[in-house]
Amino acid sequence: MTLWGHLERFAFIDLVNFVNNQTGTLSLGEAYQGRTLEMYLVKGKLRTLHADGFRIQEQMRVREIIYTLISQYNGKFEFDNRRLRSECDFWLDMDLAQLLTQAAQDTMIPENELPRPHDKFVDACLAKPFADLVQSDALQDKWQQIQPYLGWGISAAELTGQLFYSERELRVTLHRLLLAGAVLPQPKLSERLPVLGQIQSVQGRAALPAKRSADAKPGCRLSKSWRRFTRSLH
Repeated sequence: MTLWGHLERFAFIDLVNFVNNQTGTLSLGEAYQGRTLEMYLVKGKLRTLHADGFRIQEQMRVREIIYTLISQYNGKFEFDNRRLRSECDFWLDMDLAQLLTQAAQDTMIPENELPRPHDKFVDACLAKPFADLVQSDALQDKWQQIQPYLGWGISAAELTGQLFYSERELRVTLHRLLLAGAVLPQPKLSERLPVLGQIQSVQGRAALPAKRSADAKPGCRLSKSWRRFTRSLH
């Protein structure tokens, strides 16, 4: 069976739901940065992904491409289930419907509500277990991955170098963790400097009298002692 058409008339996620139980190759013309994508699906699982014939192996890149398809793509497609491939050619094992559902939910959050890429967050040190506050297994899983990096504060941009998620995914995750009360924004250095300046100023004023006493000349102290001694003789 070969199925083809144009995605201007219906959404990409609807196409995936239609072929979800099929095994075959889904081609999308100029779908990502002007490149043609080719996905091999096995009963809803994404097993291979090529862009203009080149392998896309990193899961973070795969997720980024899925986000792009959800939000932007409306080009031509073709699905062919006549050419089967051997399992030895597979390098991915990702649930495409789950990826699309998550991406669709994330794209519904307005951009201006998300933290900026370099906004840092720290652990809020919850009194209750995180699982008691959030029922989403996906968010609980991401929390377990992100929490070890929160000790000194970390941003979505920095987390992309540590975890296999796109920057937008991590911004969305930090946004949801913030709403759950699991993380707190880390104060910026510019916000901490006035407080540090006040502390240093108070410390400086408190130490000033002791410094003046220490700076007194030895000759002055000796002359005062001599005058007290001579008075005692009269």
